[in-house]
Amino acid sequence: MTTTAPRTARHESLSLRALRLDLVLQRPVLWFGGALALVVLLLALGGIAFVGVVPILMAVGVPVAFGAREPLREAALRGSLGIGRAAHVRARTGLVLGLQLLLLALAAIVILLHAHHAPYDDAIVTRPLGPDAVMWAGAVLWSHIWVGRDALRHSSTVLWARASISYACFYVAAMVVMGIPGVVAGLLGAGVLAVPIGTAVGAVVVLGGALAVLRWRSRVWARTA
Repeated sequence: MTTTAPRTARHESLSLRALRLDLVLQRPVLWFGGALALVVLLLALGGIAFVGVVPILMAVGVPVAFGAREPLREAALRGSLGIGRAAHVRARTGLVLGLQLLLLALAAIVILLHAHHAPYDDAIVTRPLGPDAVMWAGAVLWSHIWVGRDALRHSSTVLWARASISYACFYVAAMVVMGIPGVVAGLLGAGVLAVPIGTAVGAVVVLGGALAVLRWRSRVWARTA
């Protein structure tokens, strides 16, 4: 027990130092992203335009935006602070995930505000937000898994394209996964509650699977850093 506590404290100290380092390295991206998110929120509050897609696309691009632009400088800073590459990878992956979830929450708020400002739009009022939100979030997280390892090493236009294309593909896949259980239940005549239950099962698979795989992959990225 006496040996475990110092190791745990040291690990937490390294993680915090790595997180602080990444916050410094990503300061321009954070400032720009924060300003853009504020503009989106103000537009939504004013009912000026439907900009719900903007935070979703921002969430897709976060891993690439946080990619190493100056790998040698980052390595030198890590070395001067006594931070290992693995600790930095864990900190960056956690920071990226946290920002993605914040941006997805912002997208949901913007869409709800738009529905409030356009109460007579049947397409908005009658369509539940929950399933759509699950599909965005799932597709964003699976896209992170797809490009995350390469984004930790570099940032490029090709990687931006890969992230966008993978998001679109995973969004379609999420639609299928969430739709199949409900369709099957409906065909089998399983009752009125079968379709929402099937959709909920699909949502758990999409989101739960993405979070589990991302957690596993982030550990692999840290071990092989």
